Amino acid sequence: MNGIKVTREMVAQRAGVCKQTVSCYLNKTRGVSKESADKIEAAIGELNYVPNMVARGLSQKKTMSLAIICDDLGNPNYSEIISGVERAAKAKNYSVLIFDIAMDGDSVAKQIIARRVDGVILLTFKEKLGEKNICDLDNHDVKLVITHSAGEISDKYMQLEPDYTSGMEETLLALRERGHKDIVMLSCFGLDDKYDRRLKIFADCYQKIFARSAKYLIDDANGGASLETGRRLAERLCNENLAASAILTTNDLMAIGAVKYFNQTGLIDRISVVGFDDMAFNEYISPSLSSIGYDKIEYGKKLVELFLASSGGAEARTEYVKTKLFMRESIRRVK
Repeated sequence: MNGIKVTREMVAQRAGVCKQTVSCYLNKTRGVSKESADKIEAAIGELNYVPNMVARGLSQKKTMSLAIICDDLGNPNYSEIISGVERAAKAKNYSVLIFDIAMDGDSVAKQIIARRVDGVILLTFKEKLGEKNICDLDNHDVKLVITHSAGEISDKYMQLEPDYTSGMEETLLALRERGHKDIVMLSCFGLDDKYDRRLKIFADCYQKIFARSAKYLIDDANGGASLETGRRLAERLCNENLAASAILTTNDLMAIGAVKYFNQTGLIDRISVVGFDDMAFNEYISPSLSSIGYDKIEYGKKLVELFLASSGGAEARTEYVKTKLFMRESIRRVK
């Protein structure tokens, strides 16, 4: 409506319901009949009504806002999780702010506190935000949900982690069934790394399934979980004459780097490759990449559930989501 501020009273009048019914529908505080809901939605559309979420939140000592902190906005793995967070947050009338920790933890924490954000989902290691900033957020009653190992503070915050053991066991069993026994993991993290347990889980599962010690290569160039790291470790694998009919890698980018090397050297038909995270583009490389992963949209939704539980006074807990093997062309039978 041109130049006129549309109010809930106007929506109620247009819909033919009382103001309280409109409030209940918008706040989702109690059920509204489908007939009334349809009328309210139609009235909102006709009047171009935009609910004042900030005002509503302030009346409840909330801003109805949720922040996501991550360290690589270009990572497609994050984009799917963020999409899940945004869907679940929108369903509960929360807006979502996204911060790149590359700005530095101090700056991000100050902005979040200044904006009176209700909660933070940390899609990176807590160390990147910093202990002081975590304490500052805590002191301002900002609820924190952690997605990487919380370690010594696991009893203070909600935490959601992938259960990599389930997907790893399924993968090793699938490889064994296809004749593989010489399986090597290419990792950018150490065996006892506190940030990432995938190599340790691989070693434990391999010992359990094959009854012998696992073989692995660890990147010594600090190249991170990158395409180049995967290519470099694949080259090392060949140069060191490590017998391997299959490899696993820390993530899909490393797997793609390894696949590129094996394609260039003509070894791709002799070595099966499995990545981690199951990124959306895995189906479009050649051969299509098998990967251990999980439903990231649902993972994002679960993060919002944990935030809401924390806001409601629930005690801190750690929950896990099952991983599984997404089988594609890069896993072959041993010839």
